Amino acid sequence: MAETKQIHSLRKRVLACLMSVVLVAGIIAPGTLTAFAETPAKTGTTEPVATENANAPDTKADPSPANTAVADNNEAGDEDEALENDEPDNQAAKNAAAAAAGAAGAKTTMSAQDDPIAYAVYENGTLTFKYEAEMPEGAWDVSNTGKTQPWSSKAADITKVVFDASFKNATPLSTYAWFKGCEKLETITDLKNLNTSNTTNMAEMFSGCKALKELDLSAANTKNVGDMKDAFKDCSKLEKVTLGENFSFKTVKLGEDGKPVVGDDEKPVAGEESTWGKLPTPPTAAPNTGKWWKDGKAPSKTPEEMQAMSGSELKGEWTWETEEPQPTEYKITATPDPAEGGTVTTDPADKSEANKTVKVTATPKDGYEIDKITYTDKDGAEKDITSDKQFNMPEKDTTVKATFKKKTDPKPVDPGTFIVDDDSGAWQKAKITSSVADVQKAVKLTTDEQKQLDEGTNAYVYVTASKASDVSSDLQLKLKKAPGDGYYVGALVDINLYVKMGADGTPRQITDPESKIDVTLNMPSSLMKDGKEYEYAVAYEHDGDVKTAKSSFDKKTKTLTITSDEFSTYAIDYKSKTASTGDGTSTKSNTSPKTGDPLNIIPIVAIVVVALGVVVFAGVRMSRSRNKSKSE
Repeated sequence: MAETKQIHSLRKRVLACLMSVVLVAGIIAPGTLTAFAETPAKTGTTEPVATENANAPDTKADPSPANTAVADNNEAGDEDEALENDEPDNQAAKNAAAAAAGAAGAKTTMSAQDDPIAYAVYENGTLTFKYEAEMPEGAWDVSNTGKTQPWSSKAADITKVVFDASFKNATPLSTYAWFKGCEKLETITDLKNLNTSNTTNMAEMFSGCKALKELDLSAANTKNVGDMKDAFKDCSKLEKVTLGENFSFKTVKLGEDGKPVVGDDEKPVAGEESTWGKLPTPPTAAPNTGKWWKDGKAPSKTPEEMQAMSGSELKGEWTWETEEPQPTEYKITATPDPAEGGTVTTDPADKSEANKTVKVTATPKDGYEIDKITYTDKDGAEKDITSDKQFNMPEKDTTVKATFKKKTDPKPVDPGTFIVDDDSGAWQKAKITSSVADVQKAVKLTTDEQKQLDEGTNAYVYVTASKASDVSSDLQLKLKKAPGDGYYVGALVDINLYVKMGADGTPRQITDPESKIDVTLNMPSSLMKDGKEYEYAVAYEHDGDVKTAKSSFDKKTKTLTITSDEFSTYAIDYKSKTASTGDGTSTKSNTSPKTGDPLNIIPIVAIVVVALGVVVFAGVRMSRSRNKSKSE
């Protein structure tokens, strides 16, 4: 019996030593401990260690710091249970074994994982979701999130959420209350990277996100969601939601296996209405209507109506419906000053939209006249509109004021004089020779010119004359033939009629006066040579027609007077005048005035020379004949 006790005691001391060695080896070389843990036990002394490592917690399920601590405690407890039957004098061995098991469990939790893990990490107000092989220290595992999220302590500080591209490969079973209470959350970036195809619980997901304005759920798939209750509760600023064809506010009934229950029609059975999701109700105050509309078009829907819609019907961009804003109208106050001076009205009266044209009518009473018309702009400054009598309505109430003043007896004003003037530079001193009265009848003044004349401004009427240039040969031929046969064009002249108000006024040309006007000019000396008499005629072209004008030549003053009511280019034509012989016949003078060229005598000289030659030849022949007769 004593021998048996000694053997048992020795076994325990060997076990204690062995566990100490294992502990040291685990600290110095973790691989040694792992290898030891994975090596099948050959003796009963190694069985407890192998058992502890085999029963270590699955670090893939939740390798967060909190769960690691739990795993360590559990392993220590298991080790105590394995040694609880040991005798008290073997307490050292028990402690060593427990320490070794704890060290082994901690190292296994922090080692790299073979498969990616879905986790969330917080930094400077941003919560980022990733799906990677290693989870950094301080991150939270999101693969098995429960009723309270591990990052809920940071909810009040989260302003932005980012879904990394890697996260699209994760398929979380639950997004329950992921962002609940994130009152400062304003932006969710790349929400399309959240793969909800296996998600069964989306309840309270965005509950309390009071600063969130937009959500892009176009990639969300809710085919397996059994609970979406209060997913958007208290999202009071959420005014834009983009939905895809795989999204539905309706939920499905889930079985004990966590999968949708399929009915006889082989379609998922709808979940209880109490589990359905629902968007918040938009504001009802104008311009909002308390409804949502898709892509900015009617018909609009209430959140309750949207719950019953299919994915294809929901697909699109949903925003708060707004009414056409009613234009703001501002008040117009029209005031005469003084009241007894007249009246003032506006169109539109009383009020108008901003930037609309407002017309003002001011009517003075007898004995008064308008002094000034003003309105007040948006800054309250008075603007003068006496001339325009209209203004653009400012974005503020305005006052229109018409100021009247008493009329004073006007000083008598002598009307202006209608003056027939000369143009000192006119060709051949051409000028108007009709009477002033006749000219005043012929020249019709415009309304403004007549007003100026009545108010004392003189009216000057005159003609200009200059040699015409650039007259085509075809037109010259027509002007030559217009008076009749035998005429030649002696001179071409442009004669134009003008009127101007005041000596320095701007001339206005008049091509067609109301009646005919006489214009007299000195006859060019080239058309009056050698004292011979010629017949003169005047032809002109006006508006494409060639005509003749009444004209008369005064031999005494050597002037030509043209009478016309169409001012244009004139041709002074001439031809030789036919004289009577007294016996009933007539003679005609040269066809054109003598120009002074010397007579051409070459033909005459030639004739004389020939005649002399003939005479000389005849004389010589006669002389030879005589001499011959004498010799015989």
